[in-house]
Amino acid sequence: MPNPWTGKGNPYTREEVIERLQDTLGRGEPIIAAGAGTGISAKFIEKGGADLIIIYNSGRFRMAGHGSTAGLMAYGDANAVAMEIGEFEVLPVVEEVPVICGVHGSDPRRRMWHF
Repeated sequence: MPNPWTGKGNPYTREEVIERLQDTLGRGEPIIAAGAGTGISAKFIEKGGADLIIIYNSGRFRMAGHGSTAGLMAYGDANAVAMEIGEFEVLPVVEEVPVICGVHGSDPRRRMWHF
């Protein structure tokens, strides 16, 4: 979430994320993106210096001890799971790193234009 004093932090615009990544590449450093399934994972991914945190619905299954393939199965609403992880677990604890949520873009049950 944005820092209340500077306005920096999530949510970032697309342009801001691209600018951050271009700055990283401009310094000759690799871009590091890591997936988070819980807030504690996201917190330490940020402290470890990642450039992006990515949320997938499979993170919920990985944190429960199952393989990532479980995220491909019809065990629930993939978009709702990913958004829930982001909104309630990851975004509240991440201070500066952009967070990207992977969504199932062809979900026939919801309007996808805003994703």
